[in-house]
Amino acid sequence: MNLSHLRYIAEVAKTGSITKAAQNLYMGQPNLSKAIREMEKSMGTAIFRRTSKGVEPTEKGREIVERARALLKSADDFERDFCNKKDRTEVITVGVCGSEYCIGILEDMAAKWAGENVSFEFFRCDFLEMVNRVKDGRLSFGINRAFTNRDEVFPENLGLKGQILAEGELLTAINRECHLCEKEKISFYTDLTEMVQVNVSGQGFPRDKTYMEVSDLVSAERIVEKNPKCYTLVSSLDVMGLSSKSDKIVYKGILQETRQEDSRPLHFKEVLFYAEGKSFSVREKEIIERCHFGAEK
Repeated sequence: MNLSHLRYIAEVAKTGSITKAAQNLYMGQPNLSKAIREMEKSMGTAIFRRTSKGVEPTEKGREIVERARALLKSADDFERDFCNKKDRTEVITVGVCGSEYCIGILEDMAAKWAGENVSFEFFRCDFLEMVNRVKDGRLSFGINRAFTNRDEVFPENLGLKGQILAEGELLTAINRECHLCEKEKISFYTDLTEMVQVNVSGQGFPRDKTYMEVSDLVSAERIVEKNPKCYTLVSSLDVMGLSSKSDKIVYKGILQETRQEDSRPLHFKEVLFYAEGKSFSVREKEIIERCHFGAEK
């Protein structure tokens, strides 16, 4: 058992809800439920019981909660007295794979914190680099864009924790002179076959046929502006966050069409990746809250 487990207990007791506590702790509800069960097993006693209003500590659980709060206060006091000196610089490093929307938010944060006692670094990277850097502690956390219609969040398959920050529809940006402009929806597997994909590095999802790769969405859209045979994939969040939209580009929804499935729009998910036991600072929590879909910019 470590301090993270004590924070789990204290947060569940505070909120009276495992679901709400999981949200506040930036972790999945099933993972928190599992952690609570494992703690109860290791202690040989039930810490919480379910009621019609949520969950509440058992008689023994109240004692455990109070001890947990006391230990957490002691740890917080220790950190304040010995670790949070005024000359200490907070270090935040974030890797982003594919999400131009989140890059924009990180730029806002960098401007806001300029001159404050924080070392803030963020950069675009590919998926494997992001995963490896989160695992070995070189990244505070990572944000990955996944193009998928599936519901699961997959960081746990890679030995990390994860949470969906945002999700929405995947779009294609095409030149206004492209022959596909007349279509309401575009099929990824048929309409785009003869087109050239301009893939933003780190996003993945390149086609089997010819494609080119660039570092960011701005470069991709500039290429599309100049050649109606090219397209690039964007998210509805990217389009919403663009400061200036080109009159030479239109955005169309994409249908995923296979032999086994009916036509359906392609979706994306922005997924937070972080290490087991990660404790988020106030500034890190602010970044994460801003990256949630619908948060004010």
